[in-house]
Amino acid sequence: MSVFSEPGHVYAPSSGQEPNHRRLMHLDPSGVSLIEIMLALTIMATALLAIGGIMFQVARHAEQSMVATYRSAAVTSAAAWVQALPWDSLDTMAGCTSDTIGVFEYDQCLTVQTLSPRLKRATVAIQSTGRLTIRPDTVVVDRNKPRLISPLSP
Repeated sequence: MSVFSEPGHVYAPSSGQEPNHRRLMHLDPSGVSLIEIMLALTIMATALLAIGGIMFQVARHAEQSMVATYRSAAVTSAAAWVQALPWDSLDTMAGCTSDTIGVFEYDQCLTVQTLSPRLKRATVAIQSTGRLTIRPDTVVVDRNKPRLISPLSP
């Protein structure tokens, strides 16, 4: 049985008649079935769930990276602060102070040990106090007393 077609129409031989007598069958392009809609929605929901999971992981890793950056900045700032203090005034600066870097609020506590008449060890402990929680960190800086060099001595 042969089928002839034109756009939107299908011609098929009718039963019991000669092959040259054909009847016209109309295709019904009225729309999409409920099964096709449900299948499309299922595929879209699966894709959206996968994308949502990936976006959640990206957000979590971005937050962890931000936390590590703030902690590193606080430790670097504390080490630079201890290095900038005059050697003779290290003992007077011992204690705790509050500071912020971006949205990271923290307390830094300085303790000073005199290891020898010319060597002091400054330890700065950093503890978060704001909404951004970061594990405590410590930086240790050894400071030597600078030698006074007289321009008059040979």
